[in-house]
Amino acid sequence: MTPTLKSSVRNPFFFFFIVCQLIGWTWYWVVGKEQTFYTINGFGGQVTDLFFFSMTQLGEWPMIVFVIASVWLKFRPQTLNIMLVFASNALTSFILKNFVFTNTPRPAQYFIDKIATVHFSPYQTMNYWQSFPSGHTYTAFAGLFFLALLVNKSSVYVLCFVLALLAGISRIYNGMHFTEDVLTGALLGVINTLLVVLLVPPIKSWSNNRGMQS
Repeated sequence: MTPTLKSSVRNPFFFFFIVCQLIGWTWYWVVGKEQTFYTINGFGGQVTDLFFFSMTQLGEWPMIVFVIASVWLKFRPQTLNIMLVFASNALTSFILKNFVFTNTPRPAQYFIDKIATVHFSPYQTMNYWQSFPSGHTYTAFAGLFFLALLVNKSSVYVLCFVLALLAGISRIYNGMHFTEDVLTGALLGVINTLLVVLLVPPIKSWSNNRGMQS
């Protein structure tokens, strides 16, 4: 399938994304930066630590490899498009973190005077700067939204959204990011994917390959 503007915004993934953006930003502005962070960061235990560490991997290379391989096997004309999604994702994130928002503190730096109040994942290395936006959330939403659009099934839209959302929540739970980092990362990921699928045509010369689905 080649996603259209209508199919890209009229599906469960996009609907839940808009709802979560509205709720998330409203909660952030009403409750405040610190309390929204503590609400998600301050619960759980050993099992939850392991679960959210696993969810964080959805924003790293195993998920990237899985999505690219899945697209190549089932939607081959879109292979370069998904690679472009991840490449533009990496480039944009690099520029924002290293040249625009370099001095944005992560929770470890922001709460340095009361560090004991923050829960940090025992499975991750503590970072102090370049918090905005969340690159893991950016990657998870971009890749999973792209995959969901190609499969175009309600159950897959819901599954991909839930997984992307859990990846974003994991960044707050693990003590790596704030709510605004995650919400913005999700927004950038969805916008990135929409731009690629709507503006970059699939490789039509591969249209007769066995692996393609129209």
